[in-house]
Amino acid sequence: MSVAAPASSPVEVVVAEQSDAAVPPEAHIDEKESELHRLDSLSLLLYMCLLTLTVLTVWLFKHRRIRFLHETGLAVLYGLAIGGY
Repeated sequence: MSVAAPASSPVEVVVAEQSDAAVPPEAHIDEKESELHRLDSLSLLLYMCLLTLTVLTVWLFKHRRIRFLHETGLAVLYGLAIGGY
């Protein structure tokens, strides 16, 4: 026995269309700008974390005298990991 979902009434459809029409176009532009700002901020945060990780790795390599792996090669691997993400 299956139960069919109730169809939306014409009144609900008209109310939904009116609410979309009441929103000014500038509000949609502001939402896009807000989303772009959020993505740009996330990118900058990610790059700052990558830079900090690279500097700390270089310091650790110099301090511990690890010579078999060069810090430039590790920085390239960090960049590949972040770029692939």
